[in-house]
Amino acid sequence: TGSVVLTVGALPDVGSSVIAIWGIPTQERTWTTATLKAETVIELTPPTDKKIQPGSITISWTDGTAKSATDSAGTLTGDATGTVDYGNNRIVFIPNVLPPPATVLNVAYNYGTRHEDTFAAPARDGNGKLNITASEGAIQPGSVRLSWNVEYDMAPIGITDAEILQKMGAENAGGGILTARDDGLGNIKLGSTTIGTVNYATGAVQFDPDSTAKIRKPVYTVTPDWAFLAGV
Repeated sequence: TGSVVLTVGALPDVGSSVIAIWGIPTQERTWTTATLKAETVIELTPPTDKKIQPGSITISWTDGTAKSATDSAGTLTGDATGTVDYGNNRIVFIPNVLPPPATVLNVAYNYGTRHEDTFAAPARDGNGKLNITASEGAIQPGSVRLSWNVEYDMAPIGITDAEILQKMGAENAGGGILTARDDGLGNIKLGSTTIGTVNYATGAVQFDPDSTAKIRKPVYTVTPDWAFLAGV
């Protein structure tokens, strides 16, 4: 309640003052018990202008017994979990059991020629979606990576200053680059959200370039860190 009961050693003089100083309560959070796993990032180095073939990665090591993990549509399974970013040649490796120090990880994979197309300001269809087609035709499942520039529509939240928006927690407040990938099953994913489809046989891609970003809403309060209580 914030109330205080004061007991003094002697009767105070008439007109005496009591000065009280206090701090605000600490902010604490209790986390549920969870199993922590160690992870490491493996940077692969295929030849210049080559890219990793999706689904071709095998990681092997030994900790007294042979261990291995393989990728499927960008996800590691087996004696380790993790993800594969084919576009950036990067693996997030999380072993189920932490290997001994100095354990060597052997990574085997196939690679092929990288193809890249640029579409300058493609028009939207009647549903507001973009339709593009790869110049090479057929596409290897799991190998699609789409990047496009965006700008924030700040009108709905009444913010016109990009610097303020950034302080509220929005990354690239003036705009930025979004990157989506296919899941190997014909869906275009932006994070965990499906935003379009890809036809691997023809190379046709349809997707919605708009995205919604969540930012923190500031709530301002005034909390004194000291007070003067007069009179006894």
